[in-house]
Amino acid sequence: MSQGTPLWVALSAGSLAGFTQDCVMHPIDTIRARVNILSTGKGANPILSFTIASSDLMRGEGVRGFYRGFSAVLLMSVPTQALYFGSYTYLRQELEKRVRTDGAESSPLTFSQRAAVDLNAGLGAELMASTTWTPYDIVKQRLQVAPQGIGIVDVCGEMFAKKGIRGFYSGW
Repeated sequence: MSQGTPLWVALSAGSLAGFTQDCVMHPIDTIRARVNILSTGKGANPILSFTIASSDLMRGEGVRGFYRGFSAVLLMSVPTQALYFGSYTYLRQELEKRVRTDGAESSPLTFSQRAAVDLNAGLGAELMASTTWTPYDIVKQRLQVAPQGIGIVDVCGEMFAKKGIRGFYSGW
């Protein structure tokens, strides 16, 4: 995003980009989650595991099965992507202001200044967004491999009952 981009534009762009990416990639991610469960032994052929998981899913649940866990995506992905893009844009603009020594907004940053600004803005945005990405991803993955009939409320309730809020941040 260029300097001076309104925050609402970054939030909207992030939401739309994240939603589009999730719509396209969710079926592959669902197969990946199933493959992780199927191929726990060493030496498992990943292509064969992918093929078996895909055909089992299609045979057992149809196309709808590839979008298992998508309720978590709809609930969390859009706001999380908006948080990431909005944070990145805001932090980048604020850091650019602080890096410019002459105070002129039109003066270009050097390569190393631009790299430092982008690196720190990306780091800050990732830290902020991961506070919601991590729980959303854990819930989504559990839904992807759960038996039919298990919903988002069931998964969240079980996770909270077993480990409290910490259960939503396993692996963070």
